Amino acid sequence: MPDAVVIVGRTGRIVEANARAEGLFGHRREHLLGSPLDMLIPAATRHDHARHLQSYFAAPHSRPMGTSLHITGLRKGGKEFPADVSLSPLETDEGIYAIAAIRDMTDRQRLERQFYHAQRLTAAGRLLAGVAHDFNNHLTGMMGFAEVALRALPAESAARTDLEELRRCARQLADISRQLLSFAGNRPAEPVCLNLNDSIRNIERLLRRFIGQGLRLEINLSPDLAPVRIDPAQIEQVLANLVINARDAMPGGGTIRIDTSNDPAGAGEVTVSIIDAGVGMTDEVKARVFEPFFSTKEKGRGSGLGLATCRDIVERHQGRIEIETTPGEGTTVRIRLPRATGAGDSGSQRLLHPQSLVGAETLLMVDDHAVLLNVFSRALSDLGYTVRTAPNPEEAMSIARNHAGDIHLLITDVVMPQTDGVALADAIKRIRPAIKILFMSGDVDAIFGPFRVTAKEPPADAPLLPKPFRPEDMARKIREVLDR
Repeated sequence: MPDAVVIVGRTGRIVEANARAEGLFGHRREHLLGSPLDMLIPAATRHDHARHLQSYFAAPHSRPMGTSLHITGLRKGGKEFPADVSLSPLETDEGIYAIAAIRDMTDRQRLERQFYHAQRLTAAGRLLAGVAHDFNNHLTGMMGFAEVALRALPAESAARTDLEELRRCARQLADISRQLLSFAGNRPAEPVCLNLNDSIRNIERLLRRFIGQGLRLEINLSPDLAPVRIDPAQIEQVLANLVINARDAMPGGGTIRIDTSNDPAGAGEVTVSIIDAGVGMTDEVKARVFEPFFSTKEKGRGSGLGLATCRDIVERHQGRIEIETTPGEGTTVRIRLPRATGAGDSGSQRLLHPQSLVGAETLLMVDDHAVLLNVFSRALSDLGYTVRTAPNPEEAMSIARNHAGDIHLLITDVVMPQTDGVALADAIKRIRPAIKILFMSGDVDAIFGPFRVTAKEPPADAPLLPKPFRPEDMARKIREVLDR
């Protein structure tokens, strides 16, 4: 789009203007001609602008676009906008004039803000993922030792109560870790068959903390709710985002309601509704709420990614989000997800098909955290497996070359010094083509994210066990991989 151009004399009055200037400022050309240039400048900056104009005519020279000559323009009706200006002198028989080319910078500044937001979110997510990697390794060790100790204690031991409490606390920390990584966008989706009532109960305490004082949270759960197939942490992320939005829409207090229901027979859907009695939305705002970086919140209170992320998550699980809203009366957001029916939709054999955890195969486990090798080799040996351990890829390669019998499964961490787990798996596969692979990681973004540390991503169907996990979780995953 061409720039707006106005020509101004020493007196500061406009002597010529192009069609783009009419469109940019909202004034007709005949109104612009002869009018003071100040009419296109907000009152607060007119004094400084007049001084700059006088200084320019004292020593006319070319000033190209982008040389720090930024102004605020004023449209007809009083709306201000950011602008960039270039100046060029025009010599005529009647004297010197200034040709000002004016470029609306509104869109550019919006894109710059979006880019800045994206950089901040990416940096924050990467930092969180890095911290979570170490956190999850230690937490996995805690959960593992608690399980091993419980197995070793007799049923009547008084210490069992303390260990059960330790295990419960560790599981709660694991849930928090998963929620944080999901909020940061650092987890691939892992859909399972679940009941949305359970998802809401899991984060009810967290939601009540989010809304704080002055607001009530009312939860109405359908007693016969059908299951759906979705990633547990991601649906919790969606629910949390929507409740936070409802909270922010009710500065005067009130009640936020969460309802669950089965849609009428034949619809094949399950619905979660988040209902507030807040400020509501205009049609213009409603049309844009799912745009990335669009936000009606004051600066610093939102990234503008909440609803965009929610819709992305729901649609990736074959669902949809609907919004009903009236300005001044409130908003209802409905999440509609397809019911999970039939064996193909079960999503989790753990939920529907319990299986034996014991085995007689030989496993090679590789992790640079000795604590994890210790606890999980003990737990897996108790289940009948032969477990070889290696603290680094070099020792793992040596075992793969020199072990006399079969090695049925390689269990390897992804993020390790020198050689990553994906490269190690490729190398061992060349020596032992029949070996099966199970990856584990405290930072799944290191495999699938934009900051992955691996030379390449593993195959899309590669089994992955995200840390933290319990020995029972690992045993189930091992049987799942070996029995394929």
